[in-house]
Amino acid sequence: QFGFNGAVAARYVEGHLRKKDHQFNKELLNGMSAIEWCEKNKIQLLIESPHTSGGQEGLTRLFHPIQMYALCRKINSPYFNMTIDFEQTMANKIDLDKLIPTLPNDFGKYVFLFHLGDPIPYFGTAHIPIAIGSHGQEVLYTWLYAMKQKGFNHGYIIFERGGGRSGGGKTMAEVFEHSVFTLRQMVKYLDKDVRPKDLPPEF
Repeated sequence: QFGFNGAVAARYVEGHLRKKDHQFNKELLNGMSAIEWCEKNKIQLLIESPHTSGGQEGLTRLFHPIQMYALCRKINSPYFNMTIDFEQTMANKIDLDKLIPTLPNDFGKYVFLFHLGDPIPYFGTAHIPIAIGSHGQEVLYTWLYAMKQKGFNHGYIIFERGGGRSGGGKTMAEVFEHSVFTLRQMVKYLDKDVRPKDLPPEF
């Protein structure tokens, strides 16, 4: 899964993050590396599942979550972690139902942020509203619950709005309000550690 391209890309990123003697490091970061600067200022630097387009699936650098995980472990800093975008991961032809159970048991502890929208493949339907009580809500909860079992116990989940459908003629505010309420429902039951099959009818 890692592959030669993934290894080279990860080493390339690591080199940039650890570099101290570049002119910009000296002028802007007081001679610190980017990682050292983030640690000193307590700022999260996150690497995200890359966007792709039709015909380019699996060709972007560090497209696979296990590649990002390996880089995070190598950097080994509490301020360098992952943003997981489920839609962008699926767009790279990765089956999350099959992938997530095979991820390392500590994978979730390197995730600080989830970008969420209705979990369907990309290409014109990105980041559309998450309907309350929908199958999409249930799927997202199942994936988040599995990530929690793999160490995701602090961080953020957000609704990422994109250029997909408008949400049945609702205003932009309504689209956000309904999707954020759906996410709050997920967080409520994740905090209670409710297994997906035990979710109550109100979910």
